[in-house]
Amino acid sequence: MNNPELEIKAIVLALTESDDAAKHKATVDKYFSKDASFVHPLCTVESGPNSREELKNIYAVYKFFTRDIHIDIQKVTIDSNCTRAVIELEESLSASFLPFLRVKNLKIISILDFERVDNRFFIKRQYGT
Repeated sequence: MNNPELEIKAIVLALTESDDAAKHKATVDKYFSKDASFVHPLCTVESGPNSREELKNIYAVYKFFTRDIHIDIQKVTIDSNCTRAVIELEESLSASFLPFLRVKNLKIISILDFERVDNRFFIKRQYGT
């Protein structure tokens, strides 16, 4: 990212609302560091050489089990040094195996830690609720 403040919403939507698996992989490759980590109550990816590859699998599983995802980004706060973003959002979705049930307005706080490399920002860690 050149400017996290301007780009972060589009990145979140590309990872969640899009049904294009190639787009998910390309988004992770473009915006996450090679050693990115991911912490979630259901799964964790530890930082390590090429842990970004595991992160792509997490997003693939997420997309496999969910459909009709809608994200309403309510607030994005980025610290003055551009080292952290706090994203408050609501997510509505259906489970692939129970498409008639829809979960609406799940309140989620996602925190992204950035690292700066050659004047670009990469997501180093994703965690939250």
